[in-house]
Amino acid sequence: MRETEPAERSYSYTLRAWRHLEEAMNTEAFLERDTEVIFDALSRNLREVPFRRYLKRYLYEKTEMTGSYAQVTADEYQDIIVRAFQDTGTPCSFTPGTSTRLSQAARNWLTRKDVSRDTVLLMGFGLFMSEEDVNAFLTRALHDTRLDPDDPKEALCLYCYRRGYRFDKYRQLADLYRKMDGTVDRELVERGQPANREQSRLVAREDADLLDRLLQGASPDGLTPQKRRAADAFAALYREEQGVLSSVSAGRNGSPRSVEKLLSASVPPGGETRENLLSITRRKLNRQKTHRILSGEQLPDRYDLLTLHFLLESSRLNGEEDGKAVLRRFIDSSNQLLTDCGFGEIYPVDPFDAFLMLCMLTYDPFVTYFDVMENAWTTAGGKEEEP
Repeated sequence: MRETEPAERSYSYTLRAWRHLEEAMNTEAFLERDTEVIFDALSRNLREVPFRRYLKRYLYEKTEMTGSYAQVTADEYQDIIVRAFQDTGTPCSFTPGTSTRLSQAARNWLTRKDVSRDTVLLMGFGLFMSEEDVNAFLTRALHDTRLDPDDPKEALCLYCYRRGYRFDKYRQLADLYRKMDGTVDRELVERGQPANREQSRLVAREDADLLDRLLQGASPDGLTPQKRRAADAFAALYREEQGVLSSVSAGRNGSPRSVEKLLSASVPPGGETRENLLSITRRKLNRQKTHRILSGEQLPDRYDLLTLHFLLESSRLNGEEDGKAVLRRFIDSSNQLLTDCGFGEIYPVDPFDAFLMLCMLTYDPFVTYFDVMENAWTTAGGKEEEP
């Protein structure tokens, strides 16, 4: 069951999360009091990791620090970021002329629970990250999709990361893209390269080919293939789950159950999440969000897809299969769904992912999900603690 990390270090978030999951799974009371055990595990051990911790751990490893991780000060991390951004000539914002100082931005990033997607893209240049590093931050720290190769901005960033280009190259390509009127002016691209060098002509051709692909692939509605796959996957899961619910409840009072009613079943009247509630409640899919996604007003996130997929998979179970086999099948099918839509795979460090995995080990995952969710809506979570 345990995923193998490339470097099994004592502070590995993934290894620690698997350890906490296995402790909950192996608790003697799990089968008899599964809801209580899951809620206790979520309350005590399975906490969301904020962006600042991912950033500090990344810097600690990248600079090959030694000694106690806990004793590295914020000032040391800030100095590392500032020096790296200065060395690579990277600004602290994509917006030219921003008044924010680099030192101020670095300190801010080191204290944030969440940051924007653009911040991670900038760090890709400023900290000279690989494509894999950037995608790890996007999927694990931001719970978002990987770099989108069909989104103009992200495609240009991806192109630069892969070739080791710095931010000034990105800015050059972005300016060229804005100047193009539906077709690539290859002469304009070539004029931006040093003259009379075969390597420069090769780079110009690669630049022009990239810009041409982006211009030709532009969609009127702004949806890239990756985003469209996520929207289509959500709609397909919704229709399938609605079909299951309708067939199960057919003939009961003449009113089949709906997905929307199911999703709102565990929400108390007028219920609003309090700031310190368990993080799983913030991932809850409700009827309003479902309607916005299905109407095209909003794109689904990974938690929306996982929720519908979990409900669909759990509604098909009969309680007679081995729990670990059910869990393995759920993990595999979830990973396929998520990666097809550009998201990262099931991640045990994420409390919501861990919650769904634990539910899948119970006799009735469907019921357990709503019991724990209802408890989470009405119980305050603990104070966030640094590991």
